[in-house]
Amino acid sequence: LLWPRGAQEAGLQRQGRERDVRGDDRGQRAAWVCGRALRPLSLNLPMGVDISPDGLLIAVADYGNHKVRTLSMPAGGWLSAAGVEMATLSGNGVQGFRNGPAAGAQFYFPSDAKVSPDQTWVAVADRGNDVIRKVMLSTGETSTLAGKGVAGYVDGHSTNAMFKGPVSVAFTAAGDGLVIADQDNHRIRYINITGNITFTLAGPRILRSACAWGRYRPQGACPDGRCQCGDPTSLDFVASDCLNVEYDLVGNQPTKLCTYGSPTPTCTAAGSTLNGCSCGVPNLGQLCATDAECTFGSVCIGAPGYQDGVASFSRFNSPSGVAVQGAYAYVADTQNQVIRRVSIADGSTTTVGGIGRTTGNLDGP
Repeated sequence: LLWPRGAQEAGLQRQGRERDVRGDDRGQRAAWVCGRALRPLSLNLPMGVDISPDGLLIAVADYGNHKVRTLSMPAGGWLSAAGVEMATLSGNGVQGFRNGPAAGAQFYFPSDAKVSPDQTWVAVADRGNDVIRKVMLSTGETSTLAGKGVAGYVDGHSTNAMFKGPVSVAFTAAGDGLVIADQDNHRIRYINITGNITFTLAGPRILRSACAWGRYRPQGACPDGRCQCGDPTSLDFVASDCLNVEYDLVGNQPTKLCTYGSPTPTCTAAGSTLNGCSCGVPNLGQLCATDAECTFGSVCIGAPGYQDGVASFSRFNSPSGVAVQGAYAYVADTQNQVIRRVSIADGSTTTVGGIGRTTGNLDGP
């Protein structure tokens, strides 16, 4: 899920067709394994699975087939001779974006599927369509829970919200919220299902990436990037009032900095060079795509990065998996090579496993 998007989809689709053909062939030939009859069931690059709370059903995001599938446990258990029953819950197998009855619904590379705690529906990360879908377990009826079907980054009422490559979803224990790994936006998003509101749980709440130093705040009465100008659970909440504004990038940066030589700044505003130091000021507010474009120690807020701390200052790099336990979401922050813990209450982020930006294979405390 980390290749350039177009190449990824073309390559995986081609590989999926090849595997699907081979998988069917093997299934037909190997009719018996360990005394059990195997049915010629086939998938095409299954990417996400979840088991229902009662343990009787598995939901599958069948990525390459553009479907949501289910596996049902027979009376004798998952390994009984009766065999597992697999069915298409929703999707006609044609790549697209269509809601409605199961047989006509369309998905575009669904990457994850999670069963709701009350076992009535399945939440689907429809990655290619940049939306979160809702599929009823009883009928397969499909609707859009959040997103517009267009890649972007917008918080607010879920009909106006925008995602970019959502790849993983997880229900809160009560089932009234969904945590989303919004991979290509490098943020962790949250859907308040009751209020039908989408907001950024962890990661910068800034529409366009810009160079910043230290702390930063949005315009308006939104301390630490959390909106205080309205009730985000209310249907009359207007996202543009608070969340969708450009940020004032502020901090306590020195007037002049030394880029090499002394470990502490020695330049003054009086001159551009001093004692072999090249002096200047951070290019605060300049639009950027990476930290490398920001000068004198400032960073590109809104771009991929690695930072723990309060919700609006934490940074991720291609988060690809999320799970919830109690009051926390645990995130596979793939390109940062770490596992992060995000508080569902306030979005504060902590690294709980791995060394940031360091690939390795070490066990231990």
